[in-house]
Amino acid sequence: MEDDERAKLLQFVTGTTRLPPGGFAKLIGSSGPRRFTIFRSQKPLTFLPSSHSCFNQLDLPVYPSK
Repeated sequence: MEDDERAKLLQFVTGTTRLPPGGFAKLIGSSGPRRFTIFRSQKPLTFLPSSHSCFNQLDLPVYPSK
């Protein structure tokens, strides 16, 4: 993944294109420190990935392949 693609993914999930000083461990959500998390969504495979930037969470359907 290229740097610009990583920045876009980070912005999609967290609302910012750069990590804070201290990296992922220092991410802040709407109610304080929040880890970057990937949630396995139970939505049908026809759904696209979604995010919750307040919680630094990426929701991914369980795709059959990588």
